[in-house]
Amino acid sequence: MIKAILFDVDGVLLDSFAANLDFFQKVMPAAGYPAPTSEEYLPLFFVSLRDTIIALSGQNDETEIERIKTIALSPQIVSLNPKLMVGAEDAIKRLAKKYDLAVVTSRIKEYALEGDLNRLKNYFQTIVAYEDTENHKPLPDPLLKAASDLKVHPQECLYIGDALSDYQAAKAADMPIIMFRYQDMIDGVKIIHDFSELN
Repeated sequence: MIKAILFDVDGVLLDSFAANLDFFQKVMPAAGYPAPTSEEYLPLFFVSLRDTIIALSGQNDETEIERIKTIALSPQIVSLNPKLMVGAEDAIKRLAKKYDLAVVTSRIKEYALEGDLNRLKNYFQTIVAYEDTENHKPLPDPLLKAASDLKVHPQECLYIGDALSDYQAAKAADMPIIMFRYQDMIDGVKIIHDFSELN
């Protein structure tokens, strides 16, 4: 029996690709690196800030990575506020009447609930962000922490994700998953394209 629903943020609750691309197209030149193209950023859309910085800069020096990260989190780097996915707000309000809700994201805590999503924060019983676990998706740790925070078994949670790493993390956590607007078929996994399909 499902008792809790866990949501990924980017690509699920937030339609954030354009805003995130704009963000890194400002951050990288400010740090002295080329701005990524849409094609270069696309495979990085689902990974953490730190890992994106490493990929775009080609750096493995911790001091340099932290310097770029400091620039990324500075007030002068202003990004467009990503918009809620169509139907997300209604779904959250509707599902909150039946289930405990949580957010599991590779974003850092400060930006876990960005833009319009922030005004829905009271609907979520827990928010698991990048710094909350040592290991990250595709490992199961963030999902297991969310289940622990909610005091439910992983099998009693349903994770809504949109990336292969989400599927891999859910499988490793022995947690049911529904893929949101995923392009490929995965045996035994339901794919939805609209929040009205959640009930």
